[in-house]
Amino acid sequence: MADNTLFPVPKEVAERAWVDNAKYQEMYKRSIDDPVGFWNEHGKRINWIKPYTKVKNTTFTGKVSIKWYEDGTLNACANCVEVNVNVPVEPSLYFTVKPYVAFAWSTSTGTVQ
Repeated sequence: MADNTLFPVPKEVAERAWVDNAKYQEMYKRSIDDPVGFWNEHGKRINWIKPYTKVKNTTFTGKVSIKWYEDGTLNACANCVEVNVNVPVEPSLYFTVKPYVAFAWSTSTGTVQ
């Protein structure tokens, strides 16, 4: 049984969103009309150890093969975690992190380790 319940986005969340419905529709259309150009643009939003030169390499006949950014090399941790180390968070959670810290935590006494 499918549940098709829709949950409206609260106004205060929608006001802070980076993409509204109109922008989403525009981006979606471009991703369909020009997938290589679209994903090339978005591939440049992350840091590459070795930048890619080929965005997409797909074959849907015979042996199916789908490859994205196949000649590039990236460090997923650097793009997902380390890039955010010096980004301020909620004041109650804020602490200063020295460069290159991989893990930080707060002890039961409030000391940041």
